[in-house]
Amino acid sequence: MKTIDEAAFYSCTALESLQIPEGVTEIKDYAFGCCEGLTSLQLPDSVTRVGNCAFLSCTQLTTVTFPAQMTSMGKAVFNSCTALETIAIPEGITSLAAQYYPDDDSYSGFFPGLYLAERGQVAVHSGSH
Repeated sequence: MKTIDEAAFYSCTALESLQIPEGVTEIKDYAFGCCEGLTSLQLPDSVTRVGNCAFLSCTQLTTVTFPAQMTSMGKAVFNSCTALETIAIPEGITSLAAQYYPDDDSYSGFFPGLYLAERGQVAVHSGSH
């Protein structure tokens, strides 16, 4: 398996954790959208691309670790991930699509409640905008 298909686990609300096998290179659009029980995510080193809205509305997701080799992140990957506290942006990202959330008038940055750090840094919830 090289990809996790579009909407493969969409709305799988009982999913709390997952181990994506080494060798998967792409997570397609909406693959884990609305997996409201998912709390943390660590992608294997083989993943280089995450598609649009891949983790849309994963409302319990607090921590995400991307592999250093990742090069592309689609639009609104973490839209409505209201519990997200920490995300590491790999040095190798060459394509980072807009991550803004038009339904949140108080913040127009990349991740709701987070300030985006430079590549290779960690963005952490600051508690204020």
